[in-house]
Amino acid sequence: MKKIIKNLTMLGLVLLLAAPAQAATAKHIFVTVNGLVCDFCAVSMKKIFMKKAPVEAVTVNLTTKIVEIDLKPGGTLDDREIKKGITDAGYAVVGIRRD
Repeated sequence: MKKIIKNLTMLGLVLLLAAPAQAATAKHIFVTVNGLVCDFCAVSMKKIFMKKAPVEAVTVNLTTKIVEIDLKPGGTLDDREIKKGITDAGYAVVGIRRD
């Protein structure tokens, strides 16, 4: 019985560790960004992310302050890379949601 509990615990840990990797492969990433107020801001976001190989398209909604990043099939982009690109451009990341 102890061996079964140990195996189930290990399986749970493996699944827990694998979950962030799966999230990183989401096709659509929605980033809420403070400071997006004009077309120049939108162009900046597009330039930042369109340089990245896994990115297929970038859409910026100035009303909702959301940058939508669409990834190519099999493409990945982690949260650190997203936050770095946005903060280096002088904006603040409020949240990141993956779909």
